[in-house]
Amino acid sequence: MNERTTTLVDVVRILVLIQAAIATVTLIEVGVWALSGAPLGPIVLLNLAFATGLLYMTAGIRKRSRRARKTLLWIEVIVIVFASIDLILSLLLAQRPLELVPLMTRLALPFAVFRILRKPHVRTEFGIESTKEPQTMEVSA
Repeated sequence: MNERTTTLVDVVRILVLIQAAIATVTLIEVGVWALSGAPLGPIVLLNLAFATGLLYMTAGIRKRSRRARKTLLWIEVIVIVFASIDLILSLLLAQRPLELVPLMTRLALPFAVFRILRKPHVRTEFGIESTKEPQTMEVSA
């Protein structure tokens, strides 16, 4: 029997697939609004690019690609920054408490992916050496 152990990289891949699914549902929702006459063309294209990019990143993460890991880290940082700005503005302008679902899907999920990809043993799965070792300098007299 071929048993495969689940690693944190597999967990990251599943979390990114969840993000891609959320982006796809958002794409469908914005697409319906755009078809009804709202001027949302650029937002539809942005959501399409985001969903496609996340699906592409899951393939790279499965192959343990360094480029996919680095790109996904940047994507997650951008998502966290824009989601923080969006949630703060909605909190200040709407003056109502934050809802749990947007907080989890916009901040907690990307933050979890970012933190897992930064772990030393996950970095070694991508072939990146850990930089935690103390470095010594030789001084010549």
